[in-house]
Amino acid sequence: MPGRIEELQRRAGEAGRDRIPVGFSGAKPEPETVEQLTKAGVERIIFYVKPEDAGEVERRLDRYVELMAAVP
Repeated sequence: MPGRIEELQRRAGEAGRDRIPVGFSGAKPEPETVEQLTKAGVERIIFYVKPEDAGEVERRLDRYVELMAAVP
């Protein structure tokens, strides 16, 4: 995927366009995955949050926030 994102951005530049934001949906909420995606040029990472009771969903979202805050 890194090569494809680089190509996308190169083509955008050649066409006189600004950088195109790239998102990834369905990523595993793991530090290694987040690091790989951000290094590849992904700017928006979307995690799946399964329907559970509100307290568990909030705890899961808090963990995702902590995970993303650790990204350089």
